[in-house]
Amino acid sequence: NEFNSLNKFARIAAAISITHSKPLVDDFINYPGPSPAALVAMEAENLKRVKLMESSSSKQSKVAQIDPRTNEVLFVWASVEKAAAALSIPAKDITHVIKG
Repeated sequence: NEFNSLNKFARIAAAISITHSKPLVDDFINYPGPSPAALVAMEAENLKRVKLMESSSSKQSKVAQIDPRTNEVLFVWASVEKAAAALSIPAKDITHVIKG
């Protein structure tokens, strides 16, 4: 296939020339990485993902938000209620995840 022999930027030029619509410049700002819109969507998804940990010393659930790409801890809340308020997620949903 002739297309596969092209380098990355030549592929973009070829793809643009064979489409019927004008490309959105914003989609190529971070090329070859995700577009800014995709980064915003990933961040929104990240805010919805929380990992829950139990504190062995206090028997109170702590809630930690983990970045799914790097596995780094972003935030830790002292209680389910505080995490629910910060993330705009019902506390009962977080409690359900804790209990499995």
